[in-house]
Amino acid sequence: MRLLRPYWHHLSDCGIQLLQLQLTIFSRPFIGGIGFLLVVPAIGFAIEPTDISNPQLAFLVSLLPETKSLSIVLALFFCIMLLNAALAYWQTVTAETIEQKMIAGIRRDIYQAAMNADVTVIGRYHQADYTRIVIEESESVAYAFHQLIDLATGVFTLLIYTGICFYLSPGITVIAVILGVVLLLATVPTRRLIEKVGSEHLEASAALHRRASDQVKGIKHIKSSNAGERHTTIFYSAVEAFSQKEIRYTSVESLTQLVYSFTSALVFCILAYLAIDVVNAELALVVILALVFSRLMPQVNKLRMIFQHIAYLKPRLEGLYCRLEQLNLNADPPKTPMEFNLSEGIRITNISYRYPESGSWALKHFTASLAPNQLVALTGTSGIGKSTLADILSGLVLPQEGELSAGDRLINSGSQMAWRELVNYVPQTPFLIESSIRDNMNLLRRKPAEDSELCVALKQAAADFVFALPAQLDTVIGDDGTTLSVGERQRLELARALLKQRPVMILDETTSNLDPENEARVIATLQSLKHNRLIIIISHRPAVADAADLTIAINEELKGQ
Repeated sequence: MRLLRPYWHHLSDCGIQLLQLQLTIFSRPFIGGIGFLLVVPAIGFAIEPTDISNPQLAFLVSLLPETKSLSIVLALFFCIMLLNAALAYWQTVTAETIEQKMIAGIRRDIYQAAMNADVTVIGRYHQADYTRIVIEESESVAYAFHQLIDLATGVFTLLIYTGICFYLSPGITVIAVILGVVLLLATVPTRRLIEKVGSEHLEASAALHRRASDQVKGIKHIKSSNAGERHTTIFYSAVEAFSQKEIRYTSVESLTQLVYSFTSALVFCILAYLAIDVVNAELALVVILALVFSRLMPQVNKLRMIFQHIAYLKPRLEGLYCRLEQLNLNADPPKTPMEFNLSEGIRITNISYRYPESGSWALKHFTASLAPNQLVALTGTSGIGKSTLADILSGLVLPQEGELSAGDRLINSGSQMAWRELVNYVPQTPFLIESSIRDNMNLLRRKPAEDSELCVALKQAAADFVFALPAQLDTVIGDDGTTLSVGERQRLELARALLKQRPVMILDETTSNLDPENEARVIATLQSLKHNRLIIIISHRPAVADAADLTIAINEELKGQ
């Protein structure tokens, strides 16, 4: 299947399971056909072979033992059905194993692609979209694979039973096959409609996830403004829209089922009329053909439903593939080990940067020199480009114009990843998870730090409050540190940064929510650390500017200095 082709590589280590699956796919219909053939001789108990004129049917009836022991036939039939049930169990477990490996591989691909993607690209994704893609959309691939398995089983089953019918009555079988194909083709016009419904359902699901995520994030603002009723109404609208898409899909699917049931009943009546009044087939043959067609028609209906489900999944599979392609096309350059001479500091020469899909420059023609072993303060009004400059200095993004260099080496796509290894960057937005303080402190480290190291870093960052907590380092904080104050979160972020011994430290508004006493302690720590590193701090606080060795006030005039 074309839609699943990009994900086949996840099955590279499933060779044995795939072989087992293929064996069950082909053996189950074959064994089921053998079991059905046992029904034919059983008719001999009620009909004498001399009364049967159809030579093929007479041959099958003659397979009955002369003793006409019903127990023998039933015992064989029971064994065949038991074997078929065991194979069905084996197929289900094997298919689930393969599907889960595929889902896990796709989720790893999505996560890895997001981690490797340019920060400006991943930043355009809604958080709820990313979660939905990882959790839900990845499962649509496995569901499509499951449909493919059912399709293979159904086609092979149809071939087996069609062969039995053709052996008994070639003419009627040919007519039945033609009518069956007509049945399937009759539902083709609904494919585009089902694809459209699937696309609409996907959009409604995305909107519902986004709305739920946004309202949880803004719960304090909503409740403090007494806007709960309004936002509840908005959420109910998203729920209603999603429900309507579910109902529409069910309506379309049920309508096609209704059409199929009507036409299949008509087909059966036509075949019965042809067999009895036109061909003058004997009663035994009519009964057997009726039994065969009673097994065939559900298989044809199953194929119809599989094609519908695949059409419904098509927008999800294409959307997932497009997102993965977009992330991979905007991946960070590969990491290449290299050295930087920071004894000459950092040189910023006429750099400019504009965010994608933005009409104005966030930073334009900025020039500055940052000497090593200094505490540098970057100040300026909101929106002037301070955080953009911090992103560039940290290597998260590269300037679109101008040059950024450390010593005699340019920081470009070839050296960007190596430069990040030397920079300790603390953005404005805190990154804390719902876990213990110890886990959060070690969150960005390759190896966990010793408790003694954690204690030193916490004291340096004026985060002594941790030692007053009942569980201290084992205290569990909420998602994004919601059980802590904003100032406490900032101090935890700073303490985590101090654990890294890197030559460049960039702090974006790290002291903005600290009281004067704790701010003074943090500034004293930074001043004591500047002797072996360059510290760049973005701040509006006068105390930071007063303590800095160099203060750069960014404004519209100085952007192009």
